[in-house]
Amino acid sequence: MEYTPGVELRKRLNTGSFDDTRFVDRLVDMECKFTRFRFSQIGSLYYKEDVSSELQQRPLYAEGVKGGGSDRFRIGPCVDFDMWRGERCHLAIDRGPWPDTLSYVRAIVDIEKEWLSTFAVPRERGDPFRRPGSDNDPDAHARLLDDFLAVLPIVLPSDAICAPVLWHMDLHASNILVPARARWASYSAYPIGKARPSDRFSSKPPLHPASDTKATTASAWPRLAFPTLPPDFPWLSEREQMHLRDQRYAYGKFVVPSVRGASRTWYQGTHHLRQALLKLREATTHAAPGTPFPIHWDADQVATHRAAYARLTTYAARVDKVTEALQLQGDGWVSNERYDKVRRASRRLWRRWDASESGGPYPFQEGGWSWFLS
Repeated sequence: MEYTPGVELRKRLNTGSFDDTRFVDRLVDMECKFTRFRFSQIGSLYYKEDVSSELQQRPLYAEGVKGGGSDRFRIGPCVDFDMWRGERCHLAIDRGPWPDTLSYVRAIVDIEKEWLSTFAVPRERGDPFRRPGSDNDPDAHARLLDDFLAVLPIVLPSDAICAPVLWHMDLHASNILVPARARWASYSAYPIGKARPSDRFSSKPPLHPASDTKATTASAWPRLAFPTLPPDFPWLSEREQMHLRDQRYAYGKFVVPSVRGASRTWYQGTHHLRQALLKLREATTHAAPGTPFPIHWDADQVATHRAAYARLTTYAARVDKVTEALQLQGDGWVSNERYDKVRRASRRLWRRWDASESGGPYPFQEGGWSWFLS
């Protein structure tokens, strides 16, 4: 890895000395270029000689696509951190490459179910991080994942949108380096090297205002078959326009959260995935009346979930406030230089934390859940 000079983008955002808009335009232009070449499989990018002889015989690009590098590179097993984190690295299980998005997401679920049955340990009574009810039972998590698999075939977008493209898996303002003083610049970030379904990972960077759709309209994504907006769209009410945008990018609102949540139920709790599935059911009922939904919940189950989800949403918001106040990164990470100061500040916040009012235990203490390991 080569040394790259510069500072983290997050340190220069919204400072007035950096042209955020121009940078985002360049970033989106780069992401658009990723969609121009479709790959034959979903996986990670390897030098040809580093994959099996069987994989060497497979083409790099999808049928009919011409691009450089076919003599040097191939798609091989996935090396994404999510599939290898914690004890998952010890599982002898399929990690690709996969021919389509359905196979890929099924593999994510299979890895999670195997980890649950092999390594998940229920919390003991008295543990402040023990979750109530079936959330502490690995088998309940596995059953919910089976429900998700039953829904998956009817909600995944078409191959025209799900085609494998080159994508950066962890693009955010902490791993993009920019000059310390210039108003704008092209970016430097960690290597890409992944071929992924374009629908799952095409997203706005966090610095992009959510209300500004200029840089992410369908016309900005060549070769992707997005639904078109009606001719009278500019003259519709703001509410109608918002509804149509939601439907146009429905996978981002309904499908993506369920896919991402499928590999994190033990860390997040079952409520996130269950909420995503309930939203999928509501969306399916609205968009395709009469279409049977594979999962059935009775009214009491839905009411119980909604009450619990409201409390957990409150808890998540309180945790976010602590994270923001302490300027923490993933799992409470801080730099060595800030550690002592942040630790003292965290203890002060902990003393004022009311678990009943906040909906759960103070998050940054011994035994807490880990995003990187759970």
